[in-house]
Amino acid sequence: MNKPGISRLAAAVTALLAVLFMVGGCAGLVSSAMDDMAGSVTRAIEDSDDLESVKSGMQAYLLMVEGLAQDNPRNASLQKTAATLNGAYAGLFVADPRRKQQMAQKALDYGFRAVCVRRPRICEVRGERFNEFLPVLQDTDKKDLPYLYALATAWAG
Repeated sequence: MNKPGISRLAAAVTALLAVLFMVGGCAGLVSSAMDDMAGSVTRAIEDSDDLESVKSGMQAYLLMVEGLAQDNPRNASLQKTAATLNGAYAGLFVADPRRKQQMAQKALDYGFRAVCVRRPRICEVRGERFNEFLPVLQDTDKKDLPYLYALATAWAG
């Protein structure tokens, strides 16, 4: 099943973001549009069966998402997306062990940022023993699962 070229999709998304930022408007609208776009393109990447197209387009998209995540540190969704994409790219396309480790660490950092935006107490126990971490983890709910999953997969990476 052929899917649209990821690089064309990334170019279209970049153009859309440029228009949104030039037009200005409500910060909430722009933030919502960024979240929707990031989620849509990430799903397209995950669903693609053409790894070469994904590899070609993912580098630019990864940089764009990282820029958005850095500019919006309180946006848990963008932090989660940056974690997921860094981990996936490192696991699928990076052969150099040093670079793979750097990207895995970046994924973990973004994963913690995403969870910490939603549940600040988790950041307070980062690096503590599991018995101190468990009660804080038990204070989460179903809405936290995608963020916890992104963190767990980055941690495993």
